[in-house]
Amino acid sequence: MKDQPNISLSALPLKAYDFFIIVFPGVAVLLSAYFFEELYFASQPMGQSGSISCCLPVHWLLKEVWRNPGSASSQTAIVAISVCMVYLAGQLVSSIANFVLDRIFVYKCYGYPYEHLLLGDHKKDIFVDYCSRRFYRGSIFWLHLAAFSFVLYDIFDTHVVFLGIACTCTGIFVAAVLIHLLSQILYKKGIKIEGPFKYTMEKYVFFYTTLMNPVQHINQTGKPMQKDLCDKYWALFLQDFGIDPKTAESDNYWLTLFYVRQKDPGMSELVHRWHQTAIFARNMATAFYMAFGYSAVILWYETAWRKHLILAPDNFRITVALSGLYALAIFLVIKFYYFYVSYYSKCLFRAFVFLHISKDTEPDAN
Repeated sequence: MKDQPNISLSALPLKAYDFFIIVFPGVAVLLSAYFFEELYFASQPMGQSGSISCCLPVHWLLKEVWRNPGSASSQTAIVAISVCMVYLAGQLVSSIANFVLDRIFVYKCYGYPYEHLLLGDHKKDIFVDYCSRRFYRGSIFWLHLAAFSFVLYDIFDTHVVFLGIACTCTGIFVAAVLIHLLSQILYKKGIKIEGPFKYTMEKYVFFYTTLMNPVQHINQTGKPMQKDLCDKYWALFLQDFGIDPKTAESDNYWLTLFYVRQKDPGMSELVHRWHQTAIFARNMATAFYMAFGYSAVILWYETAWRKHLILAPDNFRITVALSGLYALAIFLVIKFYYFYVSYYSKCLFRAFVFLHISKDTEPDAN
């Protein structure tokens, strides 16, 4: 019974860092929204400031809740409600991040990292995966450019070139959606017309690839692990679990993580820390994306619907602020993918192989 694993769990299911993953993004999205409203509020004439502040959601909430807190018990209740709102905002950010960045950006654009780290990107020649992944990568570029151009047009409404760029990008995206759907339908019906669709998706993804290839080269997120290590992993995974790693899909993560957790909790803690670091970057990126989206909606409502113009130099300040939010979001997405691939995933697979090797090389106790 000496080899029986001893896995102890904390009395609390969540640790402090788990709260940081939720609370920090929640604070970030609310504060970013508040400071954008401050910038927009300062850009308007003094005569309109009262009516404008009443229409801005975060300012309205603060005015209604904090201006007349009343007794000490009321103040305590307000603080408790505010903390809950921050936590709920963080949970919302985390849920959106899990769907958009995990399921779409990671899975749809590239496939989970174990594919190209361990299996040599074995799906790259399959027509459906080939076109689908390039469709999602290209869509990231065109939708980002369209969104930013629409925002610039809301700020500088006399510069119709921004509207032209935004509409062109949107049109390219819609056309790509239709082509992608058509390729999927024809493939399912057994009609093999692969050449034109592959060529179209190569052109659609060209700008994304041109921008991201240098980043991937620097971060080495597209580089597979050493062949000898991969060979050991395949053999050990099949030996331990009786499953071919090429067909195990996400169980390459789960079963390997369970093994590391069982055999060496200290090693699993190291793996878990890298995973937390990646999740923190992911959630913060989503918080800044949400703040940017919120700001874009407010700008559209105020400028296109209520006809409130933004004049110089305030339009420049708002542009710089929103560009900063956008740049932070994109930077943190790159950091998230970098940590997820180059640290968490590689650390997990190396730990799995290492624990087998260290077990085989342990000196005989007798």
